Amino acid sequence: MLYYTVTVKGKFSNVSADFQETSFNGRRLKKMSSETLARFHQFQHEKIMFSLVPNSDYFFCPCDTDGKTYIEFFVACCTRGRSFDDVSAAISGMINELIGIKVTVGEYSEITLEKYLKLFDKADDDGMYKRSEMISSCPFMHLRSTKLLRRDSFNWCDGIVEDGVLDHEKALAELGCIRLPGDELSDELERIYSPDAESGVFGHPVHYYIESPDLDSAKEVAGFIIRMLYSRGRLLSRCYSTVNMNSYDCAQDSENEFLDFLALQEYASSLLVFDNDQNGEQHGESDSAVCTVNEDLSRVFGLIEKASLTTLFFIVRITAGKSSGSDRALLTAVQQHLSLVRIKTGFGTKAQAVSYMTDLVSKSGYDRWIEDACRLLKDDPRSEFSVNMVNDIFGKWSRRVLTNTVYSCYENVNSPEKTERKRCSSAYRTLQNMTGLDKVKNIIDEIIAVSTVSKRKRTLGIEDKVKSCHMIFTGNPGTAKTTVARLLAQILREEKILKHGSFVECGRSDLVGKFVGWTAKNVVSMFNRAEGGILFIDEAYSLANDLDHGFGAEAIDTIVQEMENRRDRMIVILAGYSEPMKRLLDANSGLSSRIAFHIDFPDYAVGELEDIMSSMLRDNKLRISEDAVRKCRGIYQKAVTVDGFGNGRFVRNLIESAQLRQALRLRKQYGRRDIPKKALTELVADDFCLPENPHFETEHRFRIGFTA
Repeated sequence: MLYYTVTVKGKFSNVSADFQETSFNGRRLKKMSSETLARFHQFQHEKIMFSLVPNSDYFFCPCDTDGKTYIEFFVACCTRGRSFDDVSAAISGMINELIGIKVTVGEYSEITLEKYLKLFDKADDDGMYKRSEMISSCPFMHLRSTKLLRRDSFNWCDGIVEDGVLDHEKALAELGCIRLPGDELSDELERIYSPDAESGVFGHPVHYYIESPDLDSAKEVAGFIIRMLYSRGRLLSRCYSTVNMNSYDCAQDSENEFLDFLALQEYASSLLVFDNDQNGEQHGESDSAVCTVNEDLSRVFGLIEKASLTTLFFIVRITAGKSSGSDRALLTAVQQHLSLVRIKTGFGTKAQAVSYMTDLVSKSGYDRWIEDACRLLKDDPRSEFSVNMVNDIFGKWSRRVLTNTVYSCYENVNSPEKTERKRCSSAYRTLQNMTGLDKVKNIIDEIIAVSTVSKRKRTLGIEDKVKSCHMIFTGNPGTAKTTVARLLAQILREEKILKHGSFVECGRSDLVGKFVGWTAKNVVSMFNRAEGGILFIDEAYSLANDLDHGFGAEAIDTIVQEMENRRDRMIVILAGYSEPMKRLLDANSGLSSRIAFHIDFPDYAVGELEDIMSSMLRDNKLRISEDAVRKCRGIYQKAVTVDGFGNGRFVRNLIESAQLRQALRLRKQYGRRDIPKKALTELVADDFCLPENPHFETEHRFRIGFTA
């Protein structure tokens, strides 16, 4: 059904001088006498025998007037047999026939079912029509339908999506703004806008099964689909209802009211919401519980199936992401009655969660600390995130930024004063548990000690010159320079040495501009982003590669200046290979004097590489056979004799290539049979081999040059 209000304009002040003050539709307004207005209504109902036969159901009745220039009507119209123009003509003809006034009909405004029922109930109270005119076989023409407003049998609410046509291009743009929409929604968008979808025949070929961690995410996706279908002419109404199916008890009274509700929702959309914490979950996972749920749901969806040709249904499953017995029971019951498009929304990968977090931070005006916010997700061990998870993380993070950074004077308000801080943070433990790096760990402890003492002196008013903590990290690839820098940012934030501990990583391409004047701006911009945290400049030696002809010198000069100006507010770490970094320090005499700590990251020994491998395998829940351990030891013994072999990166690549060979081996061994779990989690000697690199063909190092 289509429900709307329409305003009819004409010279009604000539009709009668009988005006009175009355309360109507919740307002005090001046109107014509109720007796006059009560004539301006009409019921028409033709009972139909088959659902595909058009009928002429409609009802209109006055609900507002100023007694002079306009009367507003509320209207219910069966869209199969009547259009807006048909009903407008009936209203105009009736007014002209009864009081001899020609009127003009304005545009209509669609209203929700709830608003229609309230207007219908109010019109009855004001005597706008006779109860003898009620038609029991037509729900929108009978007062029993107003019982739905009491929500006795089930809870429901309704709404209306925004107006406006969505073409394919606009729909794609809006899809990008939906929070973690899921891949299935993109596929459905293309189906909706497919040329094959334009048939000229009305009816819903499919309905939707939406899995979501929260109702808001599900409603966002459902509203988007409704707008697309409405724009394509596959929906005649922008209205939708949301029914809490957990409140539905399948009793006979509930079933009768539900049937009326479905009839009133014809040509609109309904979201039937099943919460994972109720409606079957409370019964546990027993077979009898699932059977009971199936029986109840089958009755419900039997009713829904009869209305599914003209009403669009969204079956919404609120779930934490893990399947359960009642989930399967619900899906099975629905599939027996409806053709479904399944959409999992509100969940996303880590990359999608980071993108959503970036959007939240930007909209909130916290762009300066965007790297810090995204790092919380990147460091999170979970691989899948829901909208609620990201919102919770953002909420906690934004409150911390406000109190610790934006308004740092409130940092210690309502926090118990701690006389001694124990370094038991997760970041500090992670650093201590890393393989090797003993000298690195000792220097990090020194940095923490110096910074902590200096901060305590300033707190007590003891004069203490601000000490720079800028650093140089040198070492070959894969020696954990970047990993240690990230952990250091977290540790210094938790020790409250850095304000918010953001970690901003950049390279030459981020700093050096293409034109005169751009380089200094780029450098200052990076320092602004990292203020209060750590700026990590990887392969910093590349800035000294073109001192005579490029803008590298300008970048170095600006870096030195900013390091000095912000030495008490942030830390700069210059990272790269040992020899090239010496050339960088020689390029600017002021650079080396501003470096407080020089940390060298040595190559890993064979035993340390084995420890790294064990840790990586443990993280990936993999095991390795004894033969494979011995073979890998031999591989490491050859690898460490080659310059720049990759260290920890070499181990990771070795494991990844072994997993590829394992997959080929298992596919060949088992074919289409199920692969046992033990075989899936074990790597054997045949899965490992030296990389295809000529440097590993010998156990000796080869150097370019001559010997005497």
